[in-house]
Amino acid sequence: MGPDFICIGAQKAGTAWLSQCLQVHPNLWNPGIKELHFFDGASFSDNEKKIYSASLSKRRLKKIKQKIRDGKLKITSELSQKIIKSKRITFEDYLELFSLAPNASKTWEITPSYGSMGLIKLAKMNELLPHTKYLYIIRDPVNRALSSLRMSLERRSKRGESESMIIDRWLKMQLDRGRYSRHIPIMNQILSSKEKIIYLPFGLVKSDPQKFMRRIEEHLGIPQGDYNELLSKPYHQTSKSVTIPTETKERIERELRPEKEFIARFFGSDFSSNCT
Repeated sequence: MGPDFICIGAQKAGTAWLSQCLQVHPNLWNPGIKELHFFDGASFSDNEKKIYSASLSKRRLKKIKQKIRDGKLKITSELSQKIIKSKRITFEDYLELFSLAPNASKTWEITPSYGSMGLIKLAKMNELLPHTKYLYIIRDPVNRALSSLRMSLERRSKRGESESMIIDRWLKMQLDRGRYSRHIPIMNQILSSKEKIIYLPFGLVKSDPQKFMRRIEEHLGIPQGDYNELLSKPYHQTSKSVTIPTETKERIERELRPEKEFIARFFGSDFSSNCT
């Protein structure tokens, strides 16, 4: 059947915290990997545009092997051996990742980059997962981008990469993720029918995390959960001690200003003001 629920974005919009909340709900189940990255990395045939498999990067393969060694991956040994040997995940493998879930549980994954896929991949995902529901968390585009860039600078500078190299790569590969005016109309076109997707403002995670989780529970049709200290303890916050050059910050603010205006037009001023 595949997952009952996927959070498809946005990156740096509380998805790590959300993962922790979903893990403690007794009616929800995940195979032990938050981000599966199947559809964004999947290959298509030239003729039928049909997804057949997604190759695993060295980093993701290493993470899977570590989870297997630690006993944290809740899949069959046959499937884990197949994935490690082939270094790929087929669509059948993807479905099987959720096969050990208890009958009464709803299954989930969180891959924020799904939200910035193009029309063809998003439509194919919806076609292959006809019963799946979705969530997209919308954060102020400038704040989200700056947080993402700080994370890249924080991580990659420890590997010896220069600041200019990190920033140039981020601008080429990550800046477009915040172009809501490009991504949301596509998501809405493909997923709006039958209430398949809900959009929630990031600010609700900070101002009323319980209400945030109640909206998700209603969307999935599951009982209310008890998230205890998770409602008051963010799982991860990128250090603001990392300095972003002024010219880079100004470029991000200039390029993403229209996206803030789009959010206000599309969702209304109340929603927009709650995205920070």
